[in-house]
Amino acid sequence: MTKSSWGECFKRQWNDIEVAAKEVGCEDRLHIWPDPELKGYVEEAKIAHWLYKPTVEKWNSLTASESKAKFIQSVLNKSQTAITTS
Repeated sequence: MTKSSWGECFKRQWNDIEVAAKEVGCEDRLHIWPDPELKGYVEEAKIAHWLYKPTVEKWNSLTASESKAKFIQSVLNKSQTAITTS
């Protein structure tokens, strides 16, 4: 594989991933880790955006397991309330 074909392949895959993320509504959770060597194959601003975007460790939201635990607890609380009031 040449560097040019590598760059084109990555661009195609990158685009497919972004389209899929938009379709399922998780584009805000997407994080691409592009190779800085893609400069010249991908527009500079797009690479710069992803290279310096905060990773999941820096997000100010709950992790999936914390979210799941809170959801389960709220369901249990509602179940208990329904049982005691019926």
